[in-house]
Amino acid sequence: MNISLSKINNKIKNKKDLWEKELILKRMSSLEYFKFYKIPLTISYKDKTIKIEEILNVLQTFSVKLFPQGRTFINNEKESFVLKRDIKKDFKKLFNPNYICSFKKEELIKKIAIYFSYSLEVSATIIDFLTTDTSKSKQNVDISLNPFLRIGEKIYWLSSFSKDRKWENLLHRKLWREKIINQQEISSKNEKNVSEKFIDAGFNSISSYNYNWNSNKGEIDVLAYKDKTLFVVELKNTIVFEKMLHNKNYETRMFHTKAADQLDRAVNYINENFDLLKEKLDINCSLKPEFD
Repeated sequence: MNISLSKINNKIKNKKDLWEKELILKRMSSLEYFKFYKIPLTISYKDKTIKIEEILNVLQTFSVKLFPQGRTFINNEKESFVLKRDIKKDFKKLFNPNYICSFKKEELIKKIAIYFSYSLEVSATIIDFLTTDTSKSKQNVDISLNPFLRIGEKIYWLSSFSKDRKWENLLHRKLWREKIINQQEISSKNEKNVSEKFIDAGFNSISSYNYNWNSNKGEIDVLAYKDKTLFVVELKNTIVFEKMLHNKNYETRMFHTKAADQLDRAVNYINENFDLLKEKLDINCSLKPEFD
């Protein structure tokens, strides 16, 4: 993530409350996550457009502020005091923190519009986008991706379940799973971006190089050549999971196994088809027998 200190300071300098500063930093970090993975910051949903920042704003605010605020007692020889997160009046005026919060749909849309200064249309689209309708949904619905639950005429927010989640991870998975973003298209953009960085550094480089050789189809994400050295790059635009163990298992499968196998096949192809690459990358040397 590449968030400059000046940008952080500009965002939080007028905020006196530490919890508000924390919330702003979470949002900035989440947006950097989407920028890093080249995920569009504005998406289309049912012929409407919504901004990722608007969705994150609702999720992260509710995740922190709708949970009842506990107290921490500090007691030592020198002093005794109580720490408690203070929920501001403008929020409490509209929302009542509880372990399970319920709303009528139109009431919730109106309150979100007021608190976040959104239009009613934007607020309604966000709620529709993030709601699991229990009367229509199939079994095994992942409510972490659709955390508002509609039961009958009411919409529920499970504050304990939704407290302090990594919403950028969950939202990325939701966009991918529901085919709102094209992961293949994003991967191609990332490959082109890496190739351009090589070119800026003085390399000859191409991205998304497809081959069909000995009935073996494949793609080399990035090839870059300079000073008699050929770089073969395999990129993985992975969906980052919220749970560390789940993410670790996914990384092992994708990087240590799949990526390594793809690189091996790419090297075998290059060994047998080096003359084709010489022309494409303007390579001015021959392939050494010990190439590996």
